[in-house]
Amino acid sequence: MSQVTKPMMLDETGKRIADALDLGNALLSAMAKGDVDANITDLGYIHDIVRKGLAPKLFNIGDQIIVPWKDVAADITYDVPLNVVHFGNVTLKDGSVVPGMYLQWHYCSPFGVQFDAKENEVATEGIFGSDYSYYTAYTNDKGETAYKLLVEGTDYTVGAAIPTNDTYYHTAIKDTSGNVVRYGYNRWSHSALRQYLNSKKGVNEWWEAQHLGDMPPEQLATKAGFMTGFGEDFLSIIQPVKVTTALNTVTDKDLGDREDTYDTFFLPSLEQMYGVPQLKGAEGEYFEYWKRALGLTSPASYHPSIYNEYIHYAINAKTSAQSVRLRSAYRYYSSSAWNVNATGSLSNYTAYFANRFAPVCVIC
Repeated sequence: MSQVTKPMMLDETGKRIADALDLGNALLSAMAKGDVDANITDLGYIHDIVRKGLAPKLFNIGDQIIVPWKDVAADITYDVPLNVVHFGNVTLKDGSVVPGMYLQWHYCSPFGVQFDAKENEVATEGIFGSDYSYYTAYTNDKGETAYKLLVEGTDYTVGAAIPTNDTYYHTAIKDTSGNVVRYGYNRWSHSALRQYLNSKKGVNEWWEAQHLGDMPPEQLATKAGFMTGFGEDFLSIIQPVKVTTALNTVTDKDLGDREDTYDTFFLPSLEQMYGVPQLKGAEGEYFEYWKRALGLTSPASYHPSIYNEYIHYAINAKTSAQSVRLRSAYRYYSSSAWNVNATGSLSNYTAYFANRFAPVCVIC
């Protein structure tokens, strides 16, 4: 004989149904009064709509929510339009999967931040250690500064004194091309820009080394963490979600082909921008906003193809087209990450360039 150990309708189930009915009734009431738009300007109300899975019924792709953001260091506040770019389930840090509404800055940031600084930290430890890869600088046949990776056992011995008649550089990232020390590292999880976007800390506080030999970005000394610019009313309705990014095949192939991070703010990937991905299916669903804006039936190709719809303008100069950074690594190099150029094409720039950005967050 069956035995019921809980009420047929669990208390928590009843509460969820009641909450949904309350929200539905509130929406019907608002519609009847013609003031749905007024209610939808309330951030808490929007949060309730999204959590209950109703966002696609009340918002359209391309709708905007406008929130203030302050460049704390410059003491300038901007009204930032956030485009609704996608609806979809997201994974939270605790493993739960919940409905989400993706928002992206319509304009790009008023300044740039380095994706990652050059990794050429001068070795000052006195003896060669096993935790670092070592480099020396030289001038190549083009007259440019280049870096030679020294081979352990051939060029140096762990435990031996570092010669003082030359300058030695080191980093924990082993890169035979020398591009990491010359141009920076393109791994999103280690990037300075990711740290900046996800920090509430002030000037000179929001960055810390992610590996031995990691170098601080130039903007650390002049800009406060990105999240210092938002009010708690907005920050309270967004939270970190799982973000998957493909890894480069030069320095990171031993780690696999992708990795996950949990980010409150993140840059869109090549795939999410409806561009041809380098690792299909790895970096998230394409954002419906960009598929519709481009009007394409297949993802956008790379430079020299140009798409005017991709062009981003600056929040502080709304007729000034800017290059904006994506989080995707250019997988065949250690030092380049993808970009949307000011002309509207997809290409890649080395990591140490301080490009602007149009970040994404998720109400969930």
